[in-house]
Amino acid sequence: MKVHHLNCGTYCTRAIPFVLDAAKLCTRCLLIESNDGLIAVDSGYGEADLFKDNLKADLSHKLFAEFPRPEETLKYHVTRLGFRAQDVRHIVLTHLDPDHAGGLKDFPDAQVHVYSFEYYKALQLRDTNPIWGYRLRGIDWSRAKQWRLYDDQGERWNGLECLRPLSGIKEELALIPLAGHTPGHAGILVGSKTLHVGDLYYHSSELEKEKSRYSALSTLLAFDNGVRIKNLARVAEIKKNDPGLDVFSAHDYESWLHRHAGDRNA
Repeated sequence: MKVHHLNCGTYCTRAIPFVLDAAKLCTRCLLIESNDGLIAVDSGYGEADLFKDNLKADLSHKLFAEFPRPEETLKYHVTRLGFRAQDVRHIVLTHLDPDHAGGLKDFPDAQVHVYSFEYYKALQLRDTNPIWGYRLRGIDWSRAKQWRLYDDQGERWNGLECLRPLSGIKEELALIPLAGHTPGHAGILVGSKTLHVGDLYYHSSELEKEKSRYSALSTLLAFDNGVRIKNLARVAEIKKNDPGLDVFSAHDYESWLHRHAGDRNA
């Protein structure tokens, strides 16, 4: 299988004195060419969100000083690579924040794969918690018709829960529950040596157990920061024991630049 690492949104957070440093971020999604059609890991924001400038009205994005652009959406990248939106057969989600799942509306025929606890907890929070209601406003639940939900199955990967196989996908993909950023946040294991950890951290220095200028952002946006830190430590230990494992987060802009040598559209 061929894996494209796509930047589906470059943006910058505002600085908050004594609380948060300004931070440049990307939104890394994967597009996998497989015998099952195209498989996306996360979908980024939806195309309509950016064209309508909806982000600026969303409470959860008041932190932004610079916003993603329409030409950075997953749908744009799919067509840029010579495919059609309907060629995306599967979308595997790390979690249901709108910068990861807002783009579901652009691929209404795709099967959407997500950890069941994330799905049901997000529905509950959307309907009962004002802050999370804003945070989840970008998910068009009615347009994503084909949800595939996964419960804990007892299989282990390096001591962590491992949810597989994924329905209708013959390629070697798995959900690795890594809660904390959201209640049912998960990493996505592609093959045996690639782990997309979503928003488990925002900068690789956090993975190396160094306090960084991004640590406050990780803490601020976490549903349960204590759980997130425990899972971060577990992933760091796995990476230490297996240096060949490619671990990366969704928003680590420096890691993105290192991989692509400054190509924002790769």
